Amino acid sequence: MLGVLLIAQFLVIVVTQVQVVNATRNAVRAAAVSQTPSDAALTTAQFSFGRDIDVDTQVGEKWVTVTTTYELDTDLPMVGRLVPDLTLSSHFSMLLEPPIG
Repeated sequence: MLGVLLIAQFLVIVVTQVQVVNATRNAVRAAAVSQTPSDAALTTAQFSFGRDIDVDTQVGEKWVTVTTTYELDTDLPMVGRLVPDLTLSSHFSMLLEPPIG
């Protein structure tokens, strides 16, 4: 039973990381085509993942980079204590494009 719960905890971590990566990818795309890249990245990441995600947007002359982080509480019954809480993160860069609208 303990092994099954450890596998379940691992799957929760993997699925959450995939969701963080997806939110970051969506955010950098929105930022690359927006007149206000930071606002667009924050709004898109929070819409894609949830309000608990932290978003940092760096806008350069030609590039925009979005970095997201999320604090995952590993609190699955019985095994949550064995696995430390994790900070999941992702970052993507994209060329800036002319704003669409």
